Amino acid sequence: PRGVAPGGRYLLSEGSKVDWHEGIYVSDMTSPSARWQIASGGHQARWSPDGKEIYFFLEDDFMVVRVDTTNGFSFVPPKKLFSRFHVIDPSMTRWGYGISADRQRFLFITPMDSSSGLHGDIEVVINWQAGLKGE
Repeated sequence: PRGVAPGGRYLLSEGSKVDWHEGIYVSDMTSPSARWQIASGGHQARWSPDGKEIYFFLEDDFMVVRVDTTNGFSFVPPKKLFSRFHVIDPSMTRWGYGISADRQRFLFITPMDSSSGLHGDIEVVINWQAGLKGE
């Protein structure tokens, strides 16, 4: 499953007010008491294909957490990559986005603005890194 890191040791989950404090968590499946809260909020969390990053949405901000699983588990605080309106529609996909193997490209399911008159068009955003210079 997408919640398990490549290598199979770490489990990514989203806590709620019912079970834990709200946030994004990583648990060590070999030691159930080992759990790290990597963000105090967020949703649609998933591992990168190589397991070196975790992506999630915090409101409309698309966030990244860099992780290191070489000698245990460590991470750096979440960083905003960019803002993006997104769709939460479990009937289409659990996450609403895809990540390329090299972690440089993302594909998002985004609702169309029906007032635009455009139907069936695909929007491709390239060079999104240039937008980070002002943040």
